[in-house]
Amino acid sequence: MSLRSAMHASDVDDVGRALQSTQRSIVPISRLTNEMSEVRDMSEGSFGVVKCYRHDFDKLEYAVKQTKRPICGESNLQQQLQEIYALSSFPHRHIVRYFDGWVEDRTVFVRLEKLDDCVASLPPPVSESVLTAMLHQTSTALYELHSHDVVHMDVKPENILRRQLDADTFIFKLCDFGLARPLNGKDTVTGEHFLGLNDDDGDRRYMSPELLKNLHDVVGPPADVYALGKSCEMMMTATEDPANTSVRHLESYSPGFIALIESMLREDPASRPSAFQVAQATLPERLLNDRRLLELQRRIDAIRCEISELDASENDVVSSPHS
Repeated sequence: MSLRSAMHASDVDDVGRALQSTQRSIVPISRLTNEMSEVRDMSEGSFGVVKCYRHDFDKLEYAVKQTKRPICGESNLQQQLQEIYALSSFPHRHIVRYFDGWVEDRTVFVRLEKLDDCVASLPPPVSESVLTAMLHQTSTALYELHSHDVVHMDVKPENILRRQLDADTFIFKLCDFGLARPLNGKDTVTGEHFLGLNDDDGDRRYMSPELLKNLHDVVGPPADVYALGKSCEMMMTATEDPANTSVRHLESYSPGFIALIESMLREDPASRPSAFQVAQATLPERLLNDRRLLELQRRIDAIRCEISELDASENDVVSSPHS
């Protein structure tokens, strides 16, 4: 599985022909209005708008995201298709489900599953039980990305969607992959460089110290972990300014939970827990003593040790002088 680096040449040609055809048409046929009926507006950001549509065939409601910036050239097309590449590459229960995408009138459309709202709409302070579930589910989504050398780069409350099952039970899903990128700028399988890699900045309120200092040589998964911790901190402290929050003296949260959030917000990226470790630390209590889970955890730890040993051996070979 990989984040695809670029469209095939034939795909790019097809898009080009579609754009030319749309421009020549006297009465263009819109797939959006031809297949779906608009229900209501859902959200709007700097780069796009999201609306709820009901599909005329299956009668189900979907979230349709439409980019604001018209396509201008192949490199720009690749930038605007970045979210489609990411979402179609990572099907995961805690990543918003992608159905399809298309280009119409120099605009990219993406059809996604519709959830209730984002976690930013939850009235703060949010309970520890709900935040623990959010941390666990979102960190498993981040671990899926990070294990394939991809970073999200825009984790924040507005980009974590929720579906409420009952009073205190939610399903959380990570969304908005427009800034997602591979760590080395290449496809993780083909090794080809990405075209038009989207290097726009994310929300500075949730940026890690290394990102704010423009230390791009050390940017990686820890930046996503920091942003997730900062998002959680903001939801704990009932403030709209994450820069002025502090969880140290909050009495409504357990010391262990506060310690986890503080560890995610450490200045040094290397000292922050990984997404995998955050997922471990926030496991639901009913699973903590599950024998199958414990055995799986033992096997995962063993594999991680083997990988570390292999990496160390490879580094020794590279650093040793030639005979």
